[in-house]
Amino acid sequence: MLETVEGELFIICNTFKSSFEYYFQQNNIFTSEIENDILLVFDLSFEIISKKYYSYFEKKIKEQQTILLEQSKSAAMGEMISMIAHQWRQPLQTVSILVQKLPLSKIIEGELKDEVIEQVVTDVGIQIDYMAKTIDDFRDF
Repeated sequence: MLETVEGELFIICNTFKSSFEYYFQQNNIFTSEIENDILLVFDLSFEIISKKYYSYFEKKIKEQQTILLEQSKSAAMGEMISMIAHQWRQPLQTVSILVQKLPLSKIIEGELKDEVIEQVVTDVGIQIDYMAKTIDDFRDF
């Protein structure tokens, strides 16, 4: 992109230089001193304009890189959240089934035995520990 802009600037400045040369030639006042002055002005003008355009486009490129970096970070964060949600679905489903087991056990057996409650509490604790470890793993990542 910068090469294209530089080429276009060169054409513009060169056309401007040629117009000056043509004007002086048409009026029969074209001398080697005038030619040197025109070349000097052309070179200086082209250099100044090129630097300004390079500076402008470098700034734009840095802005675009910053935007792309932020978008990349957001995409990575979205992927990580999606992975956490995926890792949590199975333990949440398991906890849900274990909790539903309590009233079903009471209905089927007529009472809720301490062993069943202890097993459900243990199993729920295991699932909660797994979910906490998942969060720690992703945070460390």
